[in-house]
Amino acid sequence: MARPPQSKAAPGLFLRGQTFWLRYTTGGEQIRVSLDTSDRMEAIKRAEERRGQKQISTVTGKIRGGKTDLDRTLERYTAERQRAKITDEKGFKDGTAKGVTQAVQHFQTIMGITDPGGITSKAVSEFYRKLNGTALLPGNQVKLDTTHKKSEATARTYATRVATFARWFGIEVAALKFKGKTPSRKTVIPLAKVEELLATATGDLKFVLLAGFRAGMRRGEIVWARPSWFNLDSENPSISIPCPDPVTGWMPKTGVEREIPLVSEFADFIRATFPDWKKQAFCIRPEKQPGDWIYRFDDRKMFNGFTSKNCRELTHHVMRHSFISHLANGGVGVAQIAAWSGDKIATLERHYFHLKADAEKAEEAFAAHRKPTARQAQEAMAAQQEALAIRVAEMLEAQKASLEHQKTSLVTPHPSDYTGGGNVADQGTPLSDDKIKKRR
Repeated sequence: MARPPQSKAAPGLFLRGQTFWLRYTTGGEQIRVSLDTSDRMEAIKRAEERRGQKQISTVTGKIRGGKTDLDRTLERYTAERQRAKITDEKGFKDGTAKGVTQAVQHFQTIMGITDPGGITSKAVSEFYRKLNGTALLPGNQVKLDTTHKKSEATARTYATRVATFARWFGIEVAALKFKGKTPSRKTVIPLAKVEELLATATGDLKFVLLAGFRAGMRRGEIVWARPSWFNLDSENPSISIPCPDPVTGWMPKTGVEREIPLVSEFADFIRATFPDWKKQAFCIRPEKQPGDWIYRFDDRKMFNGFTSKNCRELTHHVMRHSFISHLANGGVGVAQIAAWSGDKIATLERHYFHLKADAEKAEEAFAAHRKPTARQAQEAMAAQQEALAIRVAEMLEAQKASLEHQKTSLVTPHPSDYTGGGNVADQGTPLSDDKIKKRR
């Protein structure tokens, strides 16, 4: 059966026989509802009123698809925050809006709350426990419910976004108190381990590791990366993160373009691994086409299979944190790191810097700016005088040795200057200086 033509004036509106119908998809389910009219203008009006509304199945009596009150409120919330981005740094970029929508809809699915007025502090706390796997199974006081378990970082992000959404709606939801930093915010992979991981990985997976460990790219940047971002043949190879990408329209998290140095290790890998590099639509998995998800494709299966065998604490965030921390420990300035990473200096200092406790370096830094005490000044002066005396003594000794050498080289002994006879080499003690002068 041919698909009914879609109206441009009212999306989803189509004519079946003499009656107009409305078609839309939500929650993965397609909804078709009769508008009970053959008048086009009336149909457009009814379509606007009914689009997104809950529909009762005439077969099962259950609600099919449609938007809940929470869905519609969430749409208003994200739209308002996206408009605010024009004048407010705290407004939502497209990627943030999608992430918030995903978190709140996940809350709706797990907790079964479809009215924003039903969000409470207790519900948000329970949602958090379900996501981090610490909630108990219903009716069981011992066994944990891991059905919806995600990483600790994801659990905190989702719960926080739901609470923020509820407060925007006007509900007093208490701020969640988390214990300590998330693992990904305090874990740094040692350089020796990084080398080991890079030596183990191959193909697309090694590209992911190099992009994280050697360029500090975020997960979204890695899966959306296109060959045109990589300047392999320039005098100073670099990676240019666009904003937006001129082909796909993708936007980085910060909404700002940036340039990252492309180290030779990464550039050489690309040349050796991807013969058709410039012809690829995307750097990795080019056959995967963009969809509605925030990421172009799900790389978790590939990535998690590697980490489970080689480094369980490894995540995309951990790679980025390690990249930034190794740069800082290597002496790269914070302003330069901020430019390469695309984060503000305050953000780097709060979340990303994991500096080694180097006592020797600390002593050098303090000594360079500390005013010496009187005793320290006296000791320093005495040390300088002692060093100077030693140096003078060494210079005098060197001058004396030089004069002796010159004296020996200027006086060439005559065979008769030696007592006894025969060959010079066989003679005895040489005459004194006075006797040599008299003979001359």
